Amino acid sequence: MLNTCFRCPALLRAVLISCLPVGLAAQTAEEEPAPEEILNKYARSLPDHLLVEPYHNEFSVSLRLLGNAKVQFSNLGLIRTDFDEDDATTLSNRVYADGYVGFDQRGETSNSFNLSDGATNNWSYADEGQVTADGTGVMFHAYASSPNDSVVEAESGKAVNPDLEYSRVLWQGGRWAGPRRRAWQVGWLGGWGLSDVNAKFRGTTTADLVITTDTYSLLGAPAPTIEYDDDGVSLGYTSPSYQTVELVGEDGITTTYVVEDSTLLGNLPQDRTVQTISDGAEIEGFWQVHGAYFTLRSGPWMRWEPINNISLKVSGGGTFTLIGLSMRYAETLIIDADTQSDEISEQSDTQTETFAGVFGSVDAEWMLNDRTSFFASAYYEDFDEELSLEIDGREAAAEISSGLGLRIGITTKF
Repeated sequence: MLNTCFRCPALLRAVLISCLPVGLAAQTAEEEPAPEEILNKYARSLPDHLLVEPYHNEFSVSLRLLGNAKVQFSNLGLIRTDFDEDDATTLSNRVYADGYVGFDQRGETSNSFNLSDGATNNWSYADEGQVTADGTGVMFHAYASSPNDSVVEAESGKAVNPDLEYSRVLWQGGRWAGPRRRAWQVGWLGGWGLSDVNAKFRGTTTADLVITTDTYSLLGAPAPTIEYDDDGVSLGYTSPSYQTVELVGEDGITTTYVVEDSTLLGNLPQDRTVQTISDGAEIEGFWQVHGAYFTLRSGPWMRWEPINNISLKVSGGGTFTLIGLSMRYAETLIIDADTQSDEISEQSDTQTETFAGVFGSVDAEWMLNDRTSFFASAYYEDFDEELSLEIDGREAAAEISSGLGLRIGITTKF
């Protein structure tokens, strides 16, 4: 009966009035106090906690600084060329870093109708240094790279992310610290936290340089002259080439002719060499592992309020974490200021993993009012997970760990 009265202030007031001393009823009408005055007199003498219902639920919204990721990228710099599977014995349009040699254009456009003299007028070279020492041929170069033991490391530090927590008060004891709470409280919580991963590196590394050199015959002709612009930059030589010829007839009329004066080149390499230079390739690139992990936690907690409005809360329990990561890269092979490969890039699918762990937390809380508090928490999650990702031979070994972090937020009670 008493508990029912405490939970219903209106009923409590009715009980108080009914229990007034009998002597008061005998007073004269002139001396009898108003009922409200009697109720207020006796109600003021009762503790607040007998007139209100304690809160049993809490909900926290906070930001947390937690998480760490270290990534080691390896097997980098696999840049292929069209010459990896080229046997140099089949007619083809071959494009090099310093020129090209294509199908002969003196005959029909169809390959089967080209002239069969083993020559082509469709070619170009960039520099006089490509002419062989004896002047009988022109060398063309294709550059590729293959991975070596070089590695690149990147790290993703702690980041600020959202955190939500619901808890239920299961028991209260000790002195009353406020109208709705006692100095000691015990309960159970469930929480959700997000941490992101963004480990990236932009810079250069090395790989093994693979140089394919094809030498074509000039078929007894001298190497064509290279032209240069006003700044001394080579304009190269491109065939077919033409010149304009003017002839004056007996009738004095000038006729203009455009005559091809191309230097013919052998249409197949007469020699091919492949050279590998260890650590000779400079790879300029961008490598990244990015994603996020979501952590669910649950466990008991205990709060102690030694001073009104200031409390300490300790909690701990188990965690369940879902992590999703993907890898991407972009690489370019740099030969010199004027020669580099096209950029190649790719992104992997997202790889997901789940794992269990434990957590612990110590919160310092300050009651802003009877319903709301501000808290700062030293938070610890114990897990350490390694994931491996791969794209086109490139590998990323990611070590994801948590450890000690910080949570700051607001709690509301209801």
